[in-house]
Amino acid sequence: MQRVQRPQRLVSCLATGIVLFLFLNTCSTRATLSPTPTVFAPKTTSTPTRQAEPTAISTPTEVALAPATLTATATTPPTHTPEPTNTPEPTSAPEPTETPEPPPTAAPIRSEPAILPPPTPEAAVGRLDIAEPFFAEALKLRSRRRTAEPNLANRIDERLNENRISFLLLGCGETYEPPLAVDYICSPTHIVLERRRFANGATRVFYTTFSYTHDLRAPEIERYRGEKPGHKNPVKIDQVFRSRKFEHVREVFENASGLYIDFPLVIEDVLIQRYVDQVPGTLTVYAPWELKTLPIYISAKRHDGQTYPPGKNVLNGWQTLQFLKGLEPTADKRKEPNRRKDIVMKALLGTLDANKTDVGFWARNTAFFVNLGVNPNAYGLYYDVDVLAMTLQIVQRAVTNLNERIAMPVSQANYYIVDSATGDGGVLWINASPSPIIQKEIADGVYQKTTTAFEVPSGAFVNPYADDLISGYWRSVREFIKVRLMRPAS
Repeated sequence: MQRVQRPQRLVSCLATGIVLFLFLNTCSTRATLSPTPTVFAPKTTSTPTRQAEPTAISTPTEVALAPATLTATATTPPTHTPEPTNTPEPTSAPEPTETPEPPPTAAPIRSEPAILPPPTPEAAVGRLDIAEPFFAEALKLRSRRRTAEPNLANRIDERLNENRISFLLLGCGETYEPPLAVDYICSPTHIVLERRRFANGATRVFYTTFSYTHDLRAPEIERYRGEKPGHKNPVKIDQVFRSRKFEHVREVFENASGLYIDFPLVIEDVLIQRYVDQVPGTLTVYAPWELKTLPIYISAKRHDGQTYPPGKNVLNGWQTLQFLKGLEPTADKRKEPNRRKDIVMKALLGTLDANKTDVGFWARNTAFFVNLGVNPNAYGLYYDVDVLAMTLQIVQRAVTNLNERIAMPVSQANYYIVDSATGDGGVLWINASPSPIIQKEIADGVYQKTTTAFEVPSGAFVNPYADDLISGYWRSVREFIKVRLMRPAS
């Protein structure tokens, strides 16, 4: 009997880990409030001082979870429990209306490449590499695409793609950036997996994440809509899936990066809410600082702003989602959604470990992913390459080889492609662009119909009407990505 239960838990654990790893990397919808409709975000005259990363609070080894509740009430406030440092337990605050305090000087979103020793050759023996099926499938997909798409070679940098594969994740949902109205956007996150072989013959898979600001203009989408040069309807990259065409998703991001988009996925943010509510019931998140968020909207329902104190927070589904995506009004870089998703990922993995012997937990896990596989669209998951089938390949191998160790990809670095006043650069707010074409557009009122400001690639020759958008528009973004991926390994 024990041998029957173990594969079931292993199947659920692997499926959960892989899907949640992908989903959490989409939950970086916004990092800053957009400027108001009539005043574009100012360009700072100097680059903010980059200090050392703050030390994150370590998560306790044992995570105590409340009993699973499959129907969490949306109006229940988060349960706040201070850590053993006698931190007073504050009460939940209403939506902040007072003038926020100026944010402290903080480290950028970028995380530097991880410094890790090479694995020993023995470590590769009896090891289940969860990335292997995706590398194998990517080779087949690329071969077919080279034959079917004659123009593919123009936008792909083959050398950059050696030993690398890409997931392009669009995390979709409502965004609330007052004073603007609620809008539905898809925020892009590009995950690049790289297999490295060390001198001792061992291999290891690393991943680097590039999050794009959703304010970035994408001229390709304008052309899909039939717009002509001189039009006054610029479109942001967050609208790339409005056409429901994955070929559009691939073209835009392959133009922007030079990388094959092997596995594009669209994931609605309600998926994480449903998982937390239906499987563990609550999620214990340890915040390294106090976080106050603005309200969020989930499936057209408003959830008021919350206060999450430093330390232990026991959250239901919508509270977890608010911790992930709720805007922080002081624009404190330490509290960017890109940083919060790593905190939630640790909490989810901690929950898997804490419940590894709970048969009921794994039964709920199995049921959730069975339903997800039967009708992924109903759960808010869309794809054109069946990543769930590849996940099943991994699971089947794990079940038949229970003694194998599971090798997860190792995080290498995380970059935020946004104006350097906010993130890591590569693009600029339009009012700071040195391009005479962009400045003429501003003077001609091209952006007056829009409700928020736009960002465009850096450079004096950025031209959204260029015949070749790769060299005429996306050059700085492609260079940003290439330089960071081609750095010598640490």
